[in-house]
Amino acid sequence: MSAALKMLPRESQTRVGMMSFLIVMASIGYGLLHAFLPASPQPGPVSTAQQPQNADATEAALIDLKLSPHPQFSDKHGGCKLLETVAASGDQAATQRMAMDCRNN
Repeated sequence: MSAALKMLPRESQTRVGMMSFLIVMASIGYGLLHAFLPASPQPGPVSTAQQPQNADATEAALIDLKLSPHPQFSDKHGGCKLLETVAASGDQAATQRMAMDCRNN
């Protein structure tokens, strides 16, 4: 007899009821686990063509956050400095945004 069965009560109806309960709980846990885990990406290395887009999107999100009016995340000086760095690489949109958002900085 396995160790798990030894832990269950000897009465067969109670044992069956508890085993049914444990099976249902395990099924629910398995379903919840798969519901909250993100879909896994295709295996393999990330191509170099995707890396700059991800970096650009991350940089843009960070700039938006730093230049936002939100008191917890607002950092106009840091956002303008980051915009200046992006604009120096030749990004025209960053240059225009820097002219609009960083006039007094």
